[in-house]
Amino acid sequence: MVRAPCSPCRGLELEIVLNRAGTRFYANALTRCIRPYQNDPELALVSLKVDGSEVRCLADRLEGGQRVYLGEELGEHLRAALCNGKTVTLEVGSHKEEIEPCDFVRHWNDLHCTAVCIDN
Repeated sequence: MVRAPCSPCRGLELEIVLNRAGTRFYANALTRCIRPYQNDPELALVSLKVDGSEVRCLADRLEGGQRVYLGEELGEHLRAALCNGKTVTLEVGSHKEEIEPCDFVRHWNDLHCTAVCIDN
């Protein structure tokens, strides 16, 4: 499931992937690289704001610098807020995106109901 950014220049694309490992949340910057945290190329500072409260943590900055894995804890905060109809502000480095909850529950349910496992 992919939610396109409002601004292609400074926005973030939210990507939710379901596979054998479970559900994984990613934030993708479509233009510039995500600034590394304190010059560590493998980490990025992520902020999630909901109703005036903020959760900040370090996330894995993936090779190429335009994608971060949000991790289980941050992914769960994001999912819970959107399922409860809350608007979420996601900040990764200098990129910022406001994510509206519209139709999130339906898309979340569709993702988990239509998952197909392909074995070789």
